[in-house]
This record gives sequence, C-alpha cells and structure tokens, in this order.
Amino acid sequence: MPSSPSHRWLWMDLVLILVVSGSIGVGFFMKRPPPPPPPEPQPNVVFIVLDTIRSDHLSLCGYSRPTSPNLEALVADGAQFTCDAQAPATWTLPSHASFFTGQHPSAHHAHSITSGVKDWEGTSARSRKLKKEYPTLAEQLQEQGYQTRLLSSNPVVGSKLGLRRGFEKGRTAKSWGRLFD
Repeated sequence: MPSSPSHRWLWMDLVLILVVSGSIGVGFFMKRPPPPPPPEPQPNVVFIVLDTIRSDHLSLCGYSRPTSPNLEALVADGAQFTCDAQAPATWTLPSHASFFTGQHPSAHHAHSITSGVKDWEGTSARSRKLKKEYPTLAEQLQEQGYQTRLLSSNPVVGSKLGLRRGFEKGRTAKSWGRLFD
C-alpha cells in the first residue's frame, strides 16, 4: 500500500530536521576553541633571612674575603638576591613581621615582647604580636598550593608572636645560642 502524501512530507521534514541539526552539531564541535594549555609549574620559593648581617661583609656583594660562597652558588643557579636591602626595623620581631606581611611595623604593631610592660595607651606588651588581620607570606603561599616550612635559629621567630602563621611545619631554636635541642 503506497504511503499517503502527508506521510511522505512528514518523513522528508524529519530527514531535513536531522540533516540540519547534524550540520549545526558538527559546526558547533568544529568551532570549539582548543583546550587551554596545562598550567605552568609553580616555581620553588626559598626565603632566606640573614638576621643581623651586613651586606658589605658578603663576598656576594663585593667583600674581598669569601664569606658567602653558598649564597653565590644559589645566585649562579638563578636565585634572586639584592645587596642593597634594608631591614624595616632594628630587631627580629618587627623586621620579620614586615618581611612576612609586607606591612610597615607601624601597621602590624609586632614590636614588643617585654611582658607586663604597658605602653602609653595602657596596652600590655604581650598583645604586641603580629595582628591576624594581615595575612603572612606563608599563608598566601599555602593558599596557592605551596608546601611551607620554617627553619630558624632565632627563638623569636618560633615563639607565639604570630610569625609561624601559615607554616605547615617548622623548627626553631628553643633558646638563644642553640640551633636545635
């Protein structure tokens, strides 16, 4: 039995719909942008602080005696170094707090560990640790997927003054003059 003219038009419409939708689908997939390239590997970051060192006594900075051969080897391998850096404060706590936050000591207020002494506002010196409102370099690196470690021979850096925030693991001297117990 021959098919009716309305069925033929229905079949032709259906075939036409399939051909058009297939063409659109092929065009869509042909015009898709390529996938983004894989992300570049993150560089290693080693932050070395030489507490109380003078750059004019580093052979890396032109001193006549070979006082910094290991630093020179790091720089030869591509590490960045500057001979004209200046500490933001005269001692460890405020300087390290500034290194780790990028804030001036007058902003982060980490500048006193003498217990029991009160300043002119009546604030106890014990409260003069690094404010939590300033994220540290270690915290920011950790957010970017870095593993963070701290190694320090200065007990101030290992104390509860906020300088260890963001370090997953850390080793610091427990007293002056001793690197590790």
